Amino acid sequence: MAEYMRLPSSSTVDDDDEYKETSVPQVSRDRGGSCFDSLLLASLIAMLAIVAAGAFHFSVFTAPPGLQRMPSTREVVSGLVIGDLNKNLDAGRAIIRHNSKKLHPTSGKMWFPAAMIHVNAEEPDTTYTSGSHVILSPSDSMIYHWRFNSSWPKCYISGWVSPLAKLIEGGKSYSVEGDVTEIEVWNVDYPSDSSLASLSWNTRPMRQSLLGTVNFTDYDVQRQLFHSDGKELKSPTPLFDCIDRRTITLEIACKACRLEFDQVFSDPALGFELIELA
Repeated sequence: MAEYMRLPSSSTVDDDDEYKETSVPQVSRDRGGSCFDSLLLASLIAMLAIVAAGAFHFSVFTAPPGLQRMPSTREVVSGLVIGDLNKNLDAGRAIIRHNSKKLHPTSGKMWFPAAMIHVNAEEPDTTYTSGSHVILSPSDSMIYHWRFNSSWPKCYISGWVSPLAKLIEGGKSYSVEGDVTEIEVWNVDYPSDSSLASLSWNTRPMRQSLLGTVNFTDYDVQRQLFHSDGKELKSPTPLFDCIDRRTITLEIACKACRLEFDQVFSDPALGFELIELA
């Protein structure tokens, strides 16, 4: 049986062209609609996010009736209490000054003498008892005796002279002639407590060795003129071991001066003091 074969014709090409012309624009229209829908959806989501954020902000910072409103950041910062550091430091310094009334300004504790006895070479048999009146001259010496209980390994003897204005305010004074920058401090034989009740030049403890010298001038002036920072560790400071000692007796003498004052246990300090080297 004979089969019919489709004959080539120009209509086939035309049909294909027509298909292409009609199908391509359709696809383009479908893609354009999809992009528009995506943009619309993204816009709606962004708008919902903005509305939600605004609602949250309003709910946080605007309290409904019966509830306390949360403060803003500005209100929190402005409500912080900042302490006055200077006020606290001043209070601390005042406490230190109160608890350190008899402390050396730059070292350890200052020990007041237990006995101060005057002896005179021109009257070698005249006896003297302990008292507050101090006299030093080429013929006058003072026997000083300290009792102490120090936890520091070193101590030294200081000629302590407070500033003149403080001395006047405290009702204290001293008279001086000659050079008082090298007053001698001597180690002596260890006396018994009973022998310190009264002494004369002939019965005083005998000198053993020169412990050092002290400068009996205004402490502030010394620091300015003589650069005395750290002088406690240097010669000729009368420095000695004190951690295992409980007493010390020394002779204080001046070969080229005359010095006279009253050494009283009160502020401001004036006299010869035993000081812990802190």
